[in-house]
Amino acid sequence: MPPKREALTDFPERLRAYRQIRGLDIGEIAKEVGVNRSTVGHWETGHREPSLAKLVKLAAVLRVSTDRLLTGKGWAGSDRRKPRQGG
Repeated sequence: MPPKREALTDFPERLRAYRQIRGLDIGEIAKEVGVNRSTVGHWETGHREPSLAKLVKLAAVLRVSTDRLLTGKGWAGSDRRKPRQGG
């Protein structure tokens, strides 16, 4: 069953929040998922939605479940930030 439309309205905010919690910038997410920076920006502003395949990659990069990204419920993984290089 596809996710309810209401769930996707909060997806941009959850995506941005988990990206920031993980200490990642838009470029890092884009590289890991295999899309352009502008695509991630469109996801975060709600102008576009990721495909199922990209959603699965996003969840893996952010260390949360796809359910968590779509609905705010489900596995959230560790809230530890990504370690910074050379720090």
